[in-house]
Amino acid sequence: MSSCLTLKYNDEIYMCGDSALSEINSKTGEIKRINGNVQKIWQFDNYVIFVSGYSILTETLLKELWKIKKDLNFNIISEKAKEIMSKVSTNTNLLFALEIVASTNSNNELRSCVISSQHNCKVELVNQSAIMFNGCSCEILKQKYLKYANKVNSIRDLYISVYKEMEQEVIEVGGNLTIYRLDKNEIKLIIQEKITPNKLNPIIQENRNNMIHHHTDGSYSQLDANGIKMV
Repeated sequence: MSSCLTLKYNDEIYMCGDSALSEINSKTGEIKRINGNVQKIWQFDNYVIFVSGYSILTETLLKELWKIKKDLNFNIISEKAKEIMSKVSTNTNLLFALEIVASTNSNNELRSCVISSQHNCKVELVNQSAIMFNGCSCEILKQKYLKYANKVNSIRDLYISVYKEMEQEVIEVGGNLTIYRLDKNEIKLIIQEKITPNKLNPIIQENRNNMIHHHTDGSYSQLDANGIKMV
């Protein structure tokens, strides 16, 4: 499972991704983390894209996006996601199979959108300033953000504080944190570090028959970012 906290202001966007990969047992519903070093957020020229969901689908989507990275736009990302989902068996419960957050500074304009398999992979634009919570344990992520938003002195401290507590409480979130900053002129990778220093990323070795990859529950919500200031 994955969790993406996106801060969208008038003149900049911050997007992040953790690196935990988990599996859910289709018979028992038990969730286990199997890897702590899976990249889920990528820069494609003037786009930053966070992708989560069933790993076979996310990997397929990323391969398609790399092929056309020079020609990306929100509608193309949506169409590629729809193509992938159309090949999935209708007998399989994949409501939350593919979750995407994309931001761009193309044409010197900052824009973001959410594309979700639970909404037929349509583009849901986020034009206004907002704090967006995407992926698993959305309400917990929101609570952690509200807890630290006015207590820390930097974007880095905000994200690390939020995700450190998330990692302690939610097995599906954790590992490493990657954060991109977008403004109208550039995209920059500003942070790439372990969420909890000296903590081993657990890799569970066991028979994983009858399990399916799953690392999001498709949750999404947002808060109005107007008036919120961060140093």
